[in-house]
Formats: sequence, C-alpha cells, structure tokens
Amino acid sequence: RQWSQRSPSLCLSLLGHECVATDLPIALAVTRANVAANGLNVATAALALGDTSAAQRPMPTARSARSAASHFDLVLAADVCYDPVLYHPLLQTLRALQFDWLLIAVVQRADLGEETFENFCQDEEFPLRMLHTAMPPAAAGAAAHRVNIYEAKGEDLGSRGDARQKK
Repeated sequence: RQWSQRSPSLCLSLLGHECVATDLPIALAVTRANVAANGLNVATAALALGDTSAAQRPMPTARSARSAASHFDLVLAADVCYDPVLYHPLLQTLRALQFDWLLIAVVQRADLGEETFENFCQDEEFPLRMLHTAMPPAAAGAAAHRVNIYEAKGEDLGSRGDARQKK
C-alpha cells in the first residue's frame, strides 16, 4: 500500500470505519489518488479552513454517491495548521461541523512562545482538553517542536459546535 501524509481517514477505513477524507481543494486530487491507489472505499471532499458553508453542507459518503453525512461520530485532524494565523479559520471550521468527538494533533513550534493553540481556544471559549504531548526528536538541522493531542466533545460545544451558542 502507498500512503501519503493525508492518511488518518484511510487507516481508519482499513479498520472498517466509514470515512470522509477532506483536504484543501488544491490538494484533493492527491487524496483521491491515494484512496484509489490503495483500493479503499473512502469518500473525499474539499474543505478549506474557514469555509463554514462547506463544513455545514452534507459531505459525500462511501456507501453511495447519493448519500451524504452532516453529523460525524469522530472528527480526526492532524497536520492541519502550523501557524497561529490559521487558528481562527480552523476554529470556524470546527464550530461549523457537527460531531460527537474531536481529536486533533497540533504542532507547537518552539518559536511561538505562549501563542499556542490551547491558549487561543481558551480565549475563544472553545473547550479543549489535552490528552497527550510529546517532543519528538528533531531531524538534522530542523528546530525542535512539540506535538499536542487534544480532544473536544460535541456535547460541550452546543449548536453546530459553537460553545457560545450553547443554551
């Protein structure tokens, strides 16, 4: 099998889960090629950070070209942002999705100091809980970075994932 960096949903599909693999519109062809090369039954959809209308639209499912999902048991996000300028559009997208559980892995660059995803979420009243943190060995010539894994539960986020709309 051939794997690219866009593989969490592909790995879950191998375990029997129905998945929708999303990516930036410009990168979606690579995701689709990866799905096809591995003979997987995974739906794909374009989803840019901050595109709340796309996040609120039902997404295709692998079961049928005519079926669509608008609520997800799990949203798994990895390698979605490396720069704090992307935190706001990421939260916009997460708030627009309907889900039961979110797992997100975020790289924390050492040069950012206190400007962390966790602090940003706290300021934006987005309830997040850290599950794991690790400092992988840095590659030769690369800066060290921390990887934090967080969870959020849809029930804590209220309507369409927005904690501020919770009644």
